[in-house]
Amino acid sequence: HAQLPLFLVAHLVADSFGYEKDGWSAPYQLSIGLSALIFFAFGLFALFAWLKTHFSSLVASLTLLVLVLATNLFYYAAIDGAVSHVYSFSLLAIALYSFDRWMTRRRWMCLLLSAFLFGWVTLIRPTNVVFVLVPILLWLRSDEPWKFRIRGPKRIIGIIATGLMFLLPIVPQLLLWKLASGSFVFYSYTGEHFFWTSPYILEGLFSFR
Repeated sequence: HAQLPLFLVAHLVADSFGYEKDGWSAPYQLSIGLSALIFFAFGLFALFAWLKTHFSSLVASLTLLVLVLATNLFYYAAIDGAVSHVYSFSLLAIALYSFDRWMTRRRWMCLLLSAFLFGWVTLIRPTNVVFVLVPILLWLRSDEPWKFRIRGPKRIIGIIATGLMFLLPIVPQLLLWKLASGSFVFYSYTGEHFFWTSPYILEGLFSFR
């Protein structure tokens, strides 16, 4: 879904450039790579804007530099853009920035956008739902919980709308799972799990694998 816009463009122009419309030819691969780079750029911009509201420009810049050069994020953006990692990063960064704008400027549209993006991130990778704790903790450590009172129908409608915006990107996937498997929730990682009692820490840090 994050790759869909440019994928559709590739599908429209593949014939014109003499490529097969099979989802695998060069225009499709180019569309996937460009999608990853675009999301990567927007994610870095949003993260910088969010960090800059809490720290100096120097700290924000160094954080981005370390993130790009000392993690595998750049690899997933530039080399392996077909997997979900760079999209999760970008959407989370934009969601946090939107949530921060809601906290500072009290704009409900920012909160709704943030809820939608957190729902989208959860759809991309269900384990990403743990990141919803970040805005909750940010809200709790501020003065907001002590000021926040449900007053009037507008506030109640806003809370309900926020929940619905979180569910909006998830519901179509649940319906698709229901149609395809007969269940609203389908776990596609059957047989895969973490080996908590046998960590490969040294091999993960120093092995060629």
